Amino acid sequence: MSKRKMQDLIVFLPGITGSVLQDADGKDIWALSGGALYSWLSSHGASLQKLALPPHAPGSSPPDDGVRAVRLMPDFHGVFGLWKIDGYRACTTALAETFQFEGHEGDPSNFITFPYDWRRSNREAAAQLKRLVDDKLQQWRTFSHFNNAKVIILAHSMGGLVSRYYLEVFEGWKECRALVTFGTPYSGAVDAINYIINGYKQKFADLTNVLRSFPSVYELMACYDVIRVEAKDPPGSAPGGQCGQTARRSEWKQVAHAGPLPHLDAARAADALAFHDEIATAVAKNRTNADYCNNSYKIVPMVGVRQPTMQSIVMEAGRLVGSELRPPNVDVALEGGDGRVPRVSAVPVELFGEYRESFFVEQHGSLQRNPQLLDDLVERLTQMQANKPVRGTFESRSMLKPAAIALRVEDLYLYDEPIRIEAALIDRRDDLLVSIEGVTGHAVEQTFEMKASDDVSTLEISSLQPGRYRIMVRAKGGYMVATPVHDVFEVAFRE
Repeated sequence: MSKRKMQDLIVFLPGITGSVLQDADGKDIWALSGGALYSWLSSHGASLQKLALPPHAPGSSPPDDGVRAVRLMPDFHGVFGLWKIDGYRACTTALAETFQFEGHEGDPSNFITFPYDWRRSNREAAAQLKRLVDDKLQQWRTFSHFNNAKVIILAHSMGGLVSRYYLEVFEGWKECRALVTFGTPYSGAVDAINYIINGYKQKFADLTNVLRSFPSVYELMACYDVIRVEAKDPPGSAPGGQCGQTARRSEWKQVAHAGPLPHLDAARAADALAFHDEIATAVAKNRTNADYCNNSYKIVPMVGVRQPTMQSIVMEAGRLVGSELRPPNVDVALEGGDGRVPRVSAVPVELFGEYRESFFVEQHGSLQRNPQLLDDLVERLTQMQANKPVRGTFESRSMLKPAAIALRVEDLYLYDEPIRIEAALIDRRDDLLVSIEGVTGHAVEQTFEMKASDDVSTLEISSLQPGRYRIMVRAKGGYMVATPVHDVFEVAFRE
């Protein structure tokens, strides 16, 4: 089957941790592959302490430490517990197998990837993206003679925030046809708040101080009211309060407005909120421009749903912790998410009510390799290359809505502890099949059955060798019962 023509320039952006980083000597300091992740874990993360950024004032660029982003991470990687991704190879391969990307060595190409230093502010990456697109799009137009070619940006996770800053603040919209995002936290995520406040320590790896030095982690924090704090009312003013007594009530606040929080730098939190406000201000200004309204790019959010996802930060036993409790300002219909990004955050605020989203029952780190999402992406890109719409037929779809599988699996297990997996089939009753395959060279491929339950089903597995594994949970009755859900995890020896 011949490949489809692509006249536009495709730029692919990874999420946080999704670019290989090298030091000033050209040595990889973030390029986990094969057994490298296990080596890092077994050395207590010491090899990654050098990723910490030098001290810098909030709102300013950290000093150049010589680290450079050189390529995308093709396979399973991530800072487990914060953000993990099952690689970009499946997505880039699907595009290369479907579309005819022009160019050869020495000539411009219309498919390029954009690795960036994901530790630093997304503002810096956006400025670099602008320089790249300004250069490569003009080269492509000259080479291809497609004078009307535009850029189509495909972005996973935090890459969508980089893209939005470029498109709105730096006015990249003038040259863009579409922004397609996979699990982008347009309004941030609760996980990032939780790890700044409570630190990052998984089993025997402690990267707390490293992550707290990253402006990008602050910019990933949810920027809407997600923190529940106790507020004091004047004596006798609260319902049920008696004269001379002080009543307590709960208030929901943004991070930057919640008052002092443990280990959180208030100035950095304010600068991170300013990052999101700069995008919102630019959007409001651009929408007064008739050319922007009539000829600007389209945003296509691809959203993961129906997975257990942190929704808020609440006080429990005197300690602020991440919770799945939905804040009252979030509509109950928008509960849940993809396991990392709350559903309410996965769409830009100004697009609520336009229904441009596509929804996939999938985990955040596997969205970009989900087979149904890749099919959807390929067809959307094909549609964007059509110039002459005509009256046609409407292809009816089955009215049977597949159920959803909610999956919970830990990022890291120790070799001598059971691997506990929880899954629930929502809105339907059927047995579940759990398939596990080794990613790091182990010739392991096992399938287990979880009996149907009205509640959460639990599976415990032992005797997996140390290494990385991919898990798929599917309904025994097939795709029309529920679409499969995927995730990844690590098994390591105890030190």
